[in-house]
Amino acid sequence: IDWQVIRSWLEFCSMHHTLRCNVPRGIIRGLSVIDCDAHRVVPLPTEDVPYCTKARGWGSDKGEEIADDGNLPVLPRTISDALCAVKSLGFKYLWVNRYCVPQDNFPDKHRLIRMMGEIYRNSTLTLIVAAGQGPDHGLPGISPGLRKAEKPLDVGDWTLVHHETDLEEEIKSSRWNSRAWTYQEALLSYRRLVFTESQKYFQCQSMHCLESISISLSKLHTPGFQDIISTSFPRIFPSQGVGEDYYRSFYDRITEYTQRKLSYHKDALLAFQGVMQKFERHDRPIPNLCGLPILEVNYRDFKESKDCVTPLLFSMLWERESNVNDLPAERRREFPSWTWAGWVRSEKAKFSPSLYFGSSELRDLGCSVQVRAQFIDGTVLD
Repeated sequence: IDWQVIRSWLEFCSMHHTLRCNVPRGIIRGLSVIDCDAHRVVPLPTEDVPYCTKARGWGSDKGEEIADDGNLPVLPRTISDALCAVKSLGFKYLWVNRYCVPQDNFPDKHRLIRMMGEIYRNSTLTLIVAAGQGPDHGLPGISPGLRKAEKPLDVGDWTLVHHETDLEEEIKSSRWNSRAWTYQEALLSYRRLVFTESQKYFQCQSMHCLESISISLSKLHTPGFQDIISTSFPRIFPSQGVGEDYYRSFYDRITEYTQRKLSYHKDALLAFQGVMQKFERHDRPIPNLCGLPILEVNYRDFKESKDCVTPLLFSMLWERESNVNDLPAERRREFPSWTWAGWVRSEKAKFSPSLYFGSSELRDLGCSVQVRAQFIDGTVLD
């Protein structure tokens, strides 16, 4: 790996992407990280010290008990390689869910799990391993024998490299991309470095770079040039993290998320919480009820009337696309049936186009709607 190339991507982003990538971060108190030099879990010295994160990998990612002195146990190959990558990029600290969430302090553990989106959002860089089937696979380019050898062809002043695998398909078909918990980690991170078997891929909020393409970063930012690159090599992750069109993006993110797998039904909303919080903090906030967006379809009417019922009704007009070969949908009893979170096999969920009608049109139908909520203990809230 030519680490200098990757460092140049990070340095250019840090210097030139002030408004998009270097925005002020929140404060996460009591955050522990791995000191990559000492191989110990230590408290992050101060809130403004840069740290990297590693996206989750495989299995349940259950946390491990750490010795009282913070010393790490024998690390899986992928984690060990990640520490090497962090040091090679000039950083010292790495946050890994498996080791940095305390297992013997339930309140603190629960607090950090609920702040998972913030942890990734605050990090300087997130390492994503889109290769292999287990934690002992290693990082391609660090552990030997994991990179696909490509023979370059020199033609005059040009060097051509043939890639048999499409990068987008390589990442999207990876084991990492199939897991629900990894979804918000990639979306909410401001900078991501993806390791695949063919090459490295970097994307921040303003640009994306491929290891196989050498181009001046200044030229990459000339008007229209980034669009040309995007046409041939599209961005892997949505622009601005969750997307630029907030209304349409919310539903697109739900559709993508529901295609992924969860080990525990109860985590259906928790693993998506960071994404929902992102929409709630927008200039025109989009709150939600059990994952269903309460969208102010007609913003002016909504602002004046504070009518939450009509937008919620629109959100309930979703259905699951299916064909005769699909298995019946399976219920998640932990959530109501009227939300996508209440169904396991809702990977083809779509939302009715009526979401884009003005809220006054529903009132014109003369509908009288009553909304009640029933709790698990049988209590009904009118």
